[in-house]
Amino acid sequence: MATAEKRKRSILSVEDDPHASRLIRAILEADGHTVFTESTSQGAMKALAQVHPSIILLDVNLGEESGYDLCHHIKVSYPDRDTLFVFLTGNKMPADIAMARKLGADYFIIKPFTPETLLSGIDRAFVGRRIKNQAGR
Repeated sequence: MATAEKRKRSILSVEDDPHASRLIRAILEADGHTVFTESTSQGAMKALAQVHPSIILLDVNLGEESGYDLCHHIKVSYPDRDTLFVFLTGNKMPADIAMARKLGADYFIIKPFTPETLLSGIDRAFVGRRIKNQAGR
């Protein structure tokens, strides 16, 4: 994948842990991405009224609402957007991964993660979506 294409990505990170949020932002910005951060579902929905990210990173365990619920809400509210969804969680249960897939997640990253794991997960989500789109033609 071309570096120039990669640098044009805008990413909304929805993470309620301030330390994790700062870490995610630092990793992604260091890689050239434009990053918007929110800590709540409400904040994410307000941000999406203003920005159109190419990818949304969702923490599964948000405080007031799960990342799964937020993903569903976003897809219903913005059905015409071709946004990729990557879930982040400390849960390693197969049921969590299955739920994310059921909701249309493009990738699933287990915490704790390294910078390389986060960046490669995002790349894999884009490659997977491209393959899926090509197969659907």
